Amino acid sequence: MEAKNNFGGTALSEAAEQGREEVVTALVDAGASRTTENQMRNTPLMLAARNGMLGAAAAIVYQRKVQGAEGVEEEPMVDLEQKDTEGYTALMWAVLSGHIKVVRLLTSKGASIEATNNNGVSIIAMAARMGQDAILKALLEGAVLADTPEEADAKVKRVNRLLATPDKKGNTALMWAVSAASSASAGAEGAEDPVARANACCRIILDGQAKQGGLETIDNQNADGDTALIWAAAGGYTEIASYLLDKGATRTIANAMGFTAAVVAKELGMTACEEICRPQETTRRERQFSMSSGE
Repeated sequence: MEAKNNFGGTALSEAAEQGREEVVTALVDAGASRTTENQMRNTPLMLAARNGMLGAAAAIVYQRKVQGAEGVEEEPMVDLEQKDTEGYTALMWAVLSGHIKVVRLLTSKGASIEATNNNGVSIIAMAARMGQDAILKALLEGAVLADTPEEADAKVKRVNRLLATPDKKGNTALMWAVSAASSASAGAEGAEDPVARANACCRIILDGQAKQGGLETIDNQNADGDTALIWAAAGGYTEIASYLLDKGATRTIANAMGFTAAVVAKELGMTACEEICRPQETTRRERQFSMSSGE
């Protein structure tokens, strides 16, 4: 059963990838390794999750009753945190591919939303990056469910920390949410318009129950000095830029090239974005008050 093809796939790997639920069940029942890896270190569960094969994924994570030293007991849970060569887990693949039912299955079994890939990108940031607004909402809402107020408070703080943690290039989940307007997967569940999905992701991050972590990063600058507002201006996403400004984004922050959001928008011909991102001039009364105070 553990024989491998030229790509390192076993019978279980092939069956899981193609969603052959009955075959997967038969192989697992017969003792096939659920943690076997192909050349990219993808496990059968990762392959099923990436392709949205819910039945196959469920058959792999299902804990059967086995005869143990002290009687009948549940077999050990398959390792949900196993990673491939790029640092992706099964849950990450389900998120990236937009398979919300598989996401719910894996999180219900205890898959961690705190894992990051080799570039330090979190699962939450991946959902935002792909414009997976329904999945992002499900992940965040599920992460703060609790039985007591104390437990709920602790979980909200944990999610706030995740939202506020940038990847290795300094990009936050909020920044990736903005970028989704241009790169959102065509197969993402939810609105067809990628800008609408990106806008929805921004609002989930900044208006949800665990919004504090997102708000803390609204002016975060990545390795290039860019902010979420600068990314919105560069793409000409006026609705997103307006929303970020309403939530407190700073107009005057400049990136490593010395460009503010307004300058970036102007350079790229995004007239509408340039207008709303332009630093607001003080009124005559404000200037007079300032001069009077100085005197």
